[in-house]
Amino acid sequence: MPPLRRGDILLDRALLSDWPLPADDGDKFDRGTVLVVAGSAETPGAALLAASAALRMGGGRLQIATAAETATAVAVAMPEAKVISIDESDTGPLAESLAAADAIVVGPGLQDIDQTCHVLTMALERARDDAVIAVDAIGLVALPTVLTPSARPHRLVITPNREELRLMTDEQGDTRQLARSVAQRFGVTVVSFGHVASPDGRSWIDTGTATGLGTSGAGDVLAGAVGGAGARCHDAPQAACWATLCHRRAAARLSQTFAPIGYLARQLADDLPLALAELSETR
Repeated sequence: MPPLRRGDILLDRALLSDWPLPADDGDKFDRGTVLVVAGSAETPGAALLAASAALRMGGGRLQIATAAETATAVAVAMPEAKVISIDESDTGPLAESLAAADAIVVGPGLQDIDQTCHVLTMALERARDDAVIAVDAIGLVALPTVLTPSARPHRLVITPNREELRLMTDEQGDTRQLARSVAQRFGVTVVSFGHVASPDGRSWIDTGTATGLGTSGAGDVLAGAVGGAGARCHDAPQAACWATLCHRRAAARLSQTFAPIGYLARQLADDLPLALAELSETR
């Protein structure tokens, strides 16, 4: 990871100890409801990865909206969740869940761009003012077409990889430069490879090393982690910073205790609570 530059804020345990998530000794309602809109007939596992990460980050209640073909299987695989089908002929249940959620994750494993645009539009219209909305994967393709001046994009966190980041801007530069540009262009908080950029110009950098994250499903885990943190704190940059560092600390732990390369995204989700506990300790 490159060194800090002027204007960057070091993303580390000391920073997060001064920016703590709300106390975790309440009940599940105190820690918020996360709605994960994800998965398809071809990629049901993406919904499970994002949903697991949301709970592992301390989210209190979990709901999953997914493809009708796999909804029952997802419900069996994730007994902690309420699972609803994404039904274009009856959007009532999804609309109700969007309106009630403390955090919403849209994108992991979704395949249909028109459906994704519809879901994002509903989320931006119906979500509570203090709800954090994490957008990933195909949601990043849909996002520019659904953002409007009334969409309150400041509550959005997007999690593009490097290629997705480049596609969102016609500029040249490294990851942190592009992240800052996209954050200010769209008015959202951007998370990409240890960089967090907010639309107000703040930029946080994790200078630590995290190997093995270039693996299938790791981005789904990150998006879900943002949702879990967002349900607790209701603040997009704060949720992004906590999720980013927990995600990377979990990777660092696995690279030492399991192997530098070859661990699975599901293991990342399982290690999030240990990273969260470590970062939540007072200095």
